[in-house]
Amino acid sequence: MMQMNRLFIALLGSMLFLMSCDRTEDISLSNNEDFTLECAKSAWSQDSRAVVDDDGIGHFEEGDRIDVWTKVGEETSSVWLQYEGGRWTPSLKRVNNGQGTWALSALFPVLSQPVGDATRRILNLPLNQSIVENKQEADILFAQTTVGAEETSAKLLFKHALHQITIHLKGTVPEDVKVQIRSCTNGEISVVDGSVYLPKKNYYWITPLQTADHTYSAIILPQDASDYQRGAGLLRLTYGEKEISYSLDAEVQSFKPGMQTTLNLTLKSAETGDEVVDTEFANQTHWVYGITSPVCPTLDEIQTYHVWESNIPDGVWFRYLYNGLLDNVNYLTWKEGCGWYDCNKTFEYKGGDGNMCWAATASNLLHWWLNHNSKYVQAYEARYPGNPCPKVYHQMTESKQDHSEIFNFFKNSFPNLGSWETGGVNWFINGDGRNLNANYNKDFKGFFCEVFAKDNAVATETHNMSKENFNRWIKEAFRTHKAIGFSVFGFANAGSGMHAMTIWGAEFDADGNVAYLYFCDNNQSEQDPNYGAVKRFKVTYKLGETAIDKTRETFLSPLDKLDGTPSKAVSTICSLTLVDLRQDIWQKAFPNIK
Repeated sequence: MMQMNRLFIALLGSMLFLMSCDRTEDISLSNNEDFTLECAKSAWSQDSRAVVDDDGIGHFEEGDRIDVWTKVGEETSSVWLQYEGGRWTPSLKRVNNGQGTWALSALFPVLSQPVGDATRRILNLPLNQSIVENKQEADILFAQTTVGAEETSAKLLFKHALHQITIHLKGTVPEDVKVQIRSCTNGEISVVDGSVYLPKKNYYWITPLQTADHTYSAIILPQDASDYQRGAGLLRLTYGEKEISYSLDAEVQSFKPGMQTTLNLTLKSAETGDEVVDTEFANQTHWVYGITSPVCPTLDEIQTYHVWESNIPDGVWFRYLYNGLLDNVNYLTWKEGCGWYDCNKTFEYKGGDGNMCWAATASNLLHWWLNHNSKYVQAYEARYPGNPCPKVYHQMTESKQDHSEIFNFFKNSFPNLGSWETGGVNWFINGDGRNLNANYNKDFKGFFCEVFAKDNAVATETHNMSKENFNRWIKEAFRTHKAIGFSVFGFANAGSGMHAMTIWGAEFDADGNVAYLYFCDNNQSEQDPNYGAVKRFKVTYKLGETAIDKTRETFLSPLDKLDGTPSKAVSTICSLTLVDLRQDIWQKAFPNIK
């Protein structure tokens, strides 16, 4: 067994629709009233309740029972059907269940009924799901349909009613590691609509099923995820005599029915101070999704220009020469179609936008979001005409400094005061004005409020800037196609306050940690090459001495001098904002768009 002195975890939390084998199996339920019920059953993996043949067809087994609920007008009834000899018995009959329109629903398997409520069934998930049969027992399926008064057949499509968590361990995994998942395991489920209720929140540790090398899976109840973002957290890993816990990232807000949360955890050990490499990111450069710009070349290859030169070519990396000495900042000039945006304040802030760095950052993130959601945006504005959102962006020039319609909209809607880029993004899309200062546009509901409710967060943030959490969020952005905003303290000088900017890329060191950031600064646009550029700065980490400091151990500074001396201009990175395309929400509203 490998001895581990320290264990580090990097999370990728993502909500995915369960990829399942949805195949229809014709099971006739005929009776003297000639009513036929056709059943279909989905399987999300071979360890689920559905028995999967070699050809991938999921089917019911002999002796399986379903709990069928019918409603005709105000009349309701419940019956158990059992699969025997290729058919379900007893047969459903119109004469017993009414002649009007049926509301028909069913649960698989049959569960106990609580006292006093005929519409609910009791859920008690097994804690030891490391046995295949026990995990199968936890996998509850629900189906629902409506049958017209004149119809003589119906189809019930059984889908997963609970939530599945899958954990992939990467990196240095101890041979004796044990994984446990914390969750509420007792509740009730409605046989009418499949809703899950948690009358009491009692938490237990579930042992998941190991489905492959370092891959584990378990069924939990649908529930809010906030209780797993603190305290005992969501996961517990034990090895040897050591134990660590993992708190769920705030990006995952709930465990929804019929969906799956996949966690990719990279384990790193340290022996005599040397960390094991995170091979997924080590010595690599990553751009935010959709960006086509080149990575920064080496010092020997990068172009140089004198500080007095203007009109630098578009789309090139370079360094300035000051009296023959290289500046300690690398620049990349903007180029049409590059995929990143640099919304800047006006020259010397004469446009009354000196304190609106948050709005400029939100505007960058929104331009990126609108671009990659353009098909959905067009469909939305065709369905809900009358209030199209601002979209136009072009490179800033000396004569045209109002180069972003989105930034102009923010400046027309808010006073010249500080605020938060996370709130700005959400407000623009769904009208959620929390965490924003007073604005002039009180009745604004968001440009996409018909699809995005106020609790449909597009932008989320973290203020925990420990080395571990900072790297986890940055890597999550690159893995899951998110854009990145961030705030720093003391960026302009040691006495300056908070400043928001936009991260478009990052370089990782040999251990897989962020070593350099590619970002846009919206201040002093008159000094920016071509009035739009990415800067390359160095990231350093320093372990704080107090509890507060330990969450603020990530710092930003210009490049080292040519003699290797670090720059004295060091600022503290205070927060990160991730912007999700939320195409899960878009797809529900516009399912025909691919």
